Amino acid sequence: MTLKNFILNQLEDVYKQVSDNQVKIICPWHEETKPSLHINLIDGRAPAGVFHCFGCGESGFWNKLADKLNLKTIASTEVSPEDSFLILNRKLQNLETASYALPDKNLYEWTGEWRGLKEDFLQQFQPARYYDDRWYEWRIFFPIIYFGKLVGHLHERTEKDGRAPKHMFSPNFPSSRILYPVELHKGKKAVLVEGLADMLRLRRDGLPALCFFGCQNWNAGKANILMSLGVERVVACGDGDEKGWEVNRRIYKDLKSVVHVDIFDIPYRSAQLQKLTREELVSYVIEHNLQIVNSSKLDHASLFKAVALLVNKKKWDPGNMPYEYVKQLHELLHRKA
Repeated sequence: MTLKNFILNQLEDVYKQVSDNQVKIICPWHEETKPSLHINLIDGRAPAGVFHCFGCGESGFWNKLADKLNLKTIASTEVSPEDSFLILNRKLQNLETASYALPDKNLYEWTGEWRGLKEDFLQQFQPARYYDDRWYEWRIFFPIIYFGKLVGHLHERTEKDGRAPKHMFSPNFPSSRILYPVELHKGKKAVLVEGLADMLRLRRDGLPALCFFGCQNWNAGKANILMSLGVERVVACGDGDEKGWEVNRRIYKDLKSVVHVDIFDIPYRSAQLQKLTREELVSYVIEHNLQIVNSSKLDHASLFKAVALLVNKKKWDPGNMPYEYVKQLHELLHRKA
């Protein structure tokens, strides 16, 4: 049975107005006489099964509405694969998930690129599309598998200018005890980075990256994870700012007694501009529309200082740094100890 037919069958005795792609009913969350609650029947701007009331603003997926109306909720076995609900139930069915349940959200198989990463590369991380009905935006959903157990998930914006938070973890996700992705890690070397996108970019570029989910989640206990993976050499590569450089030193201090550790401090963005002449800096200001008063009249040192103040506000991190730094990271990781 398709998801569309499932919903319409459940609404058989409910007053409704049906069109090709949605059905409208009286909202059970507020008093009204004309239907203002819309339920999607096919994928569109929102996926099938998502509802929104234009009278009171209540929204969510079918199961939330079904509970309110005492109707049947959707189980993954009751809809066809074409209208798959919780697609990760099938993908991850052999994993131990006793400590974590997949969220009651509408997940669809991921297709296409994300942040410049090709679909065939992303598939090894088993991503899904996730529709956030609080923000009315699609997100990319990554299950976090840890030594054979599904322990949580992380989902991120798919649109650069989206309104929802950039990163969101599942409730009670044990980020302070996780390095990701241990399931895919091979070899005796590792590059430690802060974020998921950083890890993905470096792995695409051939580096064995593991992310520790932000400076606040690095701790000495993660040395045990590295030891269990057989890692013998580490490069600490936090973001290119004060916090990133500081966590690099914490990693060095915590790991130096158990593995060989090197530090790779990503420079400020202004480091890329130090070799430019004054005329080249003036052209850079114009090209990037930097708001510097009388830039054409400033001497070289003053102009560079003004440019540096602006460009350093946006840091490099392993996910967006120039490839020359990726190349230096390769050289450092493979240098003889």
